[in-house]
Amino acid sequence: MLVFNIFQNALFGPRGRLLGYTLAGLLLASPAAHGQAAPPRPDTLAAHRHRLPEARVRGARPEQFAVGSRRLELDSAALAQYRGGTAADVLGARSGLYIKNYGPGQLATISLRGTSAQHTAVLWNGLNIALPTLGQNDLALLPISGNTQLAVQPGPAAALYGSGAVGGAIILRTEPDWRPGLRGSGQADGGSFGLRGGSLEARTATPTLAVRVAASYRQALNDYPYYVQEPAGRVRYTLRNAALRHQWSFSPDLAWRVGRAGELTAAAWLTDADREIQPGVSIAGSNAREIDQSRRFVLGYRRATTGGGQWAVRGAWFEDIINYSDQGAISNSRVRTTQSQAEYTAPLGARASLRLGTEAQHFAAVVDGYGTDPITENRTAAFALLRYDPRPALRLSANLRQAALPAGLAPLTPTVGAEWDIYRPLAADTVAPASRPGFTLKASAARTYRAPTLNERYWQPGGNPNLLAESGHGYEVGLRQRLAPNSRFQLENELTAFTQLVDNW
Repeated sequence: MLVFNIFQNALFGPRGRLLGYTLAGLLLASPAAHGQAAPPRPDTLAAHRHRLPEARVRGARPEQFAVGSRRLELDSAALAQYRGGTAADVLGARSGLYIKNYGPGQLATISLRGTSAQHTAVLWNGLNIALPTLGQNDLALLPISGNTQLAVQPGPAAALYGSGAVGGAIILRTEPDWRPGLRGSGQADGGSFGLRGGSLEARTATPTLAVRVAASYRQALNDYPYYVQEPAGRVRYTLRNAALRHQWSFSPDLAWRVGRAGELTAAAWLTDADREIQPGVSIAGSNAREIDQSRRFVLGYRRATTGGGQWAVRGAWFEDIINYSDQGAISNSRVRTTQSQAEYTAPLGARASLRLGTEAQHFAAVVDGYGTDPITENRTAAFALLRYDPRPALRLSANLRQAALPAGLAPLTPTVGAEWDIYRPLAADTVAPASRPGFTLKASAARTYRAPTLNERYWQPGGNPNLLAESGHGYEVGLRQRLAPNSRFQLENELTAFTQLVDNW
């Protein structure tokens, strides 16, 4: 307990001074790494002027350790059509996943592999942004303009993404665009039921600095006509009080190359929504209204080492506000979250890599349903991720995570996965192994967990501070086929069978 308190005070002290000092020290004191190719022979330097190739620090994403799992990715080209929309719009139109959507601006949640919305982790730039009070996200409150990439990984993935990744995970990112010059785009949207909106985006880059700024706005009347069969005949009614009064998003982000082997990134995502809560057709006189505001800031630094490894640190601060009112009944909540992550990825020879890391979260909640006193909670976790490719056609992974919760240790969550290219028509050096045309057999097994939400622990009455975490396990096996008749066309088919069990749900 003493060690935990020292760790908590160091990370979450006044104004996060230690985090700032750590990042500054890393920038100044880290040893230089060889991020460029070896120079030409000395006898050629006098006769010719040489330009060394540009160094780039590329982050090793967690999904490289998700061997054997299904994954759906949407890049910036696919997201460009929905810049004025939300994650619910994109996933509903492009993923084939089941989205429970009650209309523009209304509640939208996802269900992956038979689980609930609380069993799907949502991450933004590697950090979990699920509401600590509810343990889930309303996808209608996540404007897509704040991101450049979106991916969905169905299946248990707690070893990679932490609490809540029971049915799967949604990964949102803002990746820097290093193409030089100034570019911009705009989009205007219109639709049924008074839907109006639009988005703007501008970005620019130099050899050392990339900046992007995006904004979006949306509103909708949402007056829905419906018919009721009455004794006098068929009568037309209009369902009101479902308007999206406004929804806006503003998201600046930048990346700065520090020296030859370092990169500093910063991003913000500010969202605001004012909406009326759609009543049932049999409920008269409802005037429910909800204001949702989120402020998200993240600062990160990563650096390549001389041995081919890479370490990274990340710090974030979130604020989530929900103000609900209905006929004089008011329920307000405000939760501030501080998160920090540190990890190191090391190559183990030419065919394997190992990532070790730790993360911590601190919640400070002021919620009407918790009583008069603020509630605080701390969570920590450590993880190890291993990727091993014994042969070009065979890829293996083994991951492990252990989290510490206020009520005790969470279940230990291991994951193992394998992929085997059983048929590849192309030569081994034409494309990356995981992207070659042919047939790939894949399988994975995982244990997972979900930490209790703040509402489940502290709501009065009914909350239980000693509530244990949910635990579960899942298995999947599948076959993936890729066809590539030419360099511009690729077709992918995938068949997956899975089984999943959740305890203490």
